[in-house]
Amino acid sequence: MQLPSLAAVNKASYLTKYNDISSKLALISPDISELSESVEFQTGSYKEAKNLAKKIFKRQKRVYKRLKKLSKYSGFSKYSALVNERSRNTLTNFKTNSKSSYKNIKRLKRSNDKLSLLEEITSLETSNQGLLEELTTLSKSAAFGDPDNSGVFGVTSLVSGNCMPGPEINTSCKLEKLSITISVRRLTHYSEGLSFIYYSFSEEPIASVESEADGSYNLELSPGEYSIFVLDGDNEYCNSFDGDGNACKLVIKETMKTEYNVTIDHSFQ
Repeated sequence: MQLPSLAAVNKASYLTKYNDISSKLALISPDISELSESVEFQTGSYKEAKNLAKKIFKRQKRVYKRLKKLSKYSGFSKYSALVNERSRNTLTNFKTNSKSSYKNIKRLKRSNDKLSLLEEITSLETSNQGLLEELTTLSKSAAFGDPDNSGVFGVTSLVSGNCMPGPEINTSCKLEKLSITISVRRLTHYSEGLSFIYYSFSEEPIASVESEADGSYNLELSPGEYSIFVLDGDNEYCNSFDGDGNACKLVIKETMKTEYNVTIDHSFQ
């Protein structure tokens, strides 16, 4: 059966899938750190280290399979070539590392040098974690436009209603995707705003785009540092600041798409 092209697929849905993969990768990272410390400082038993290595191996394989499944849409043909080019055959490296790691885990029981094997396993699984993170980042970029060009992509949402915590679920509290104007401007300090979250500008934005009905947007930009705003009523909205007081700072790198999701908060807290 012919799979639909990526253009026919809900982009916001794809971003949700990739963000879910990113979350699963983030949950694996503490286990890798624990394994690394256990091997480096020789704490705990080799059996505990082996079980932890097996757990990491299985979770990484599940993530890899999900990425492979998502990459089978015809719109990802360019992505596949790009991954191989930029990541030095990332998919192949992951499979090679996984095979070596699996063999080493099997050899642990009868080996006379368990520490060396555990060190090699830790190195392989740490490498694979980086490869999976790179694959996920490139996949997101490919899903939202030409990954050869630098720019920004993401999803715009609105949260509204009574979202105060309580013993019962409040059905008036809802999060919905929305179509809205996104503007990219010079790097702006929060003190230039009308308030902590609303801004008014006399100059035209560097770039702007209207997000789709599903909230997804994609915008090409030259590398650099910017601030990103969304139109909310008569003013532009931003509700985050970095340590230097820059409003909704956006950093664009060469030949990379940066993910930036925006949520306007109109809820009661």
